[in-house]
Amino acid sequence: MRGALLHAAGDGRLDIRDDLTLTPVGPAEVRVRIRATGVCRSDLSVIDGVLPMPLPVVLGHEGAGVVVEAGERVTSLSPGDHVIVNWTPACDDCSNCLAGQPFLCMTYMKDAFGNARFRYGGGTPAYGMAGCGTWAEEIVVPWQGAVRIDPELPFEIAALIGCGVTTGVGAALNTARVRPGSTV
Repeated sequence: MRGALLHAAGDGRLDIRDDLTLTPVGPAEVRVRIRATGVCRSDLSVIDGVLPMPLPVVLGHEGAGVVVEAGERVTSLSPGDHVIVNWTPACDDCSNCLAGQPFLCMTYMKDAFGNARFRYGGGTPAYGMAGCGTWAEEIVVPWQGAVRIDPELPFEIAALIGCGVTTGVGAALNTARVRPGSTV
């Protein structure tokens, strides 16, 4: 499988490889074939070393694709479903989720820093950016990290919803508190 791997932050060079493999799909995970991915400022921040990620890392965290495999405990997604990759999925079980603040859930983000889901060069581990790695042809994520969408939605648009659109809308509504009728 092909993907873009970063070995050293700050050198600006990506290693485009065709020998990436994935760890097996766990019981509560899905494998997604990426059909479109974005290039976010966060990706560039990882390349520059401003945003720390474990290395080596397959970049990309906003993407859309098709589920190709679902773990045995996954009941809400099936092969063939079109999905948006969610790089901040909520576990629904931690103290933040139980307190009604799933946007603060760190369960899967912690996993992203400790679980290398890719292998290259005969078995060397590599991480996926923010637990994703959408700059590869396929990824494995927790089932909560794949949100089913209407199959009529173009992948190129869906991919941007995974970060760029939601981050921009969130910043405008929640941080800047822009309201209907405002001029900005």
